[in-house]
Amino acid sequence: MTQAQTSKFQKYRNLARFGALIYLVGWTLMQFGLLAILYIAPNPPFLFPNYFGRKSMTDFAKIYVTAKLAASDHPEKVYDSESMLKVAQEVLHTTEKPDSSESTAYTPHMAAAIAPMSKLPIVTAYWLWLLASTASAVTAMVLILKRERRLDNWSTTVITLAILGSINSMTVLLAGQTTWYMFLFFCITYIGLSRKNDIATGVGFALATIKPQYSFLYFAGLVAEKRWRALLIFSVLVALMLTYAGFVLGWENIINYPKIINQNSTNDATWFPHKMCNVRALLCYLMPDQIAYKIGFAITLLSAPFVYKLWRGIGENAEKRRWIFAITMLLALTLGPHVNCYDCMLVGVPAILTLPSGSLIDMWQLESKPYRWWCFLLVAYAVLGWVLGSNNYVFIPLDVALIVSGLMHLRTLDKVEAS
Repeated sequence: MTQAQTSKFQKYRNLARFGALIYLVGWTLMQFGLLAILYIAPNPPFLFPNYFGRKSMTDFAKIYVTAKLAASDHPEKVYDSESMLKVAQEVLHTTEKPDSSESTAYTPHMAAAIAPMSKLPIVTAYWLWLLASTASAVTAMVLILKRERRLDNWSTTVITLAILGSINSMTVLLAGQTTWYMFLFFCITYIGLSRKNDIATGVGFALATIKPQYSFLYFAGLVAEKRWRALLIFSVLVALMLTYAGFVLGWENIINYPKIINQNSTNDATWFPHKMCNVRALLCYLMPDQIAYKIGFAITLLSAPFVYKLWRGIGENAEKRRWIFAITMLLALTLGPHVNCYDCMLVGVPAILTLPSGSLIDMWQLESKPYRWWCFLLVAYAVLGWVLGSNNYVFIPLDVALIVSGLMHLRTLDKVEAS
């Protein structure tokens, strides 16, 4: 290519980059603008018709009800269905009986931690939750993309906006879910691992236990890497959080929580397991959910030795650590016992850990074919979600394809390392 041709190509590439940036900025601002309009309206959508045509509560409404109960004169009733329903009707100013008011089963240490939220009106509390969620998302992505991976400003901005403006992100924010906080906690865990900072690893991993179904496979990984100090910090912090929750909510709720969550997890009327983005959802089409739940849980347990073996092969290879951390996240999503569509936002963790840049041209020019497929599957996640909707028939095949391509690329890395 001559100097003139190179200069012309660079000019068009810069124009394309500028166009992509403007589009992503506009798209993300539009989504956040629509979200804002919904909650400025006189009747914010904290209640919505569910799959069965009945009224259901958004996740944030359930979180707020939990906070109200945790801060009440009878915090020991935080998991009592009648108390939940009564508070839900008061908070939402309705005489209806929303389905999900009886399925509020957030972990005890999360329920105790969010109790102060109840002092605010629900709409104000939601706005603060929205701002904190968005801040968590941006912080996590910049920490990894800019500080850890040293990507340039353009790639950092484009990848951040693409993930932030995805249907997964908007579903998380509209529902008021905790997924962006989980995103931050896993990023802190990764940074701790990559920098051999056991305090950061232990703290990030402990905070991620607000959704323990995603932590199990990472626990196997930490054991494989013999991060005993990080696991000790993790154990101490979890014990302290549960102790605090015991004093706030009562020890009976701590002791009985596994039984509570097990009963709720098989309630098809409130948890919609057939709509989940995991193996359990597929099994629900073949058998009753009670059996599918048990088999799905067994599959999660049986996958631990495979994850253990993956992590044992990391050694001091920083690139392999990024890839294995990313693949473990996808395995946790696909094989986990309880995985809703909005939690597929966590696929953003593999994206920020592995995408070479924000350029489709750079992705196309990758030498490793599995790596190339991996990148375009991640791009498809953002595109197909909006085209086909936030559904398990979109995300489950993409998750499986990502796992396969990721493992194939990992074999390429092993061959390069061996040579």
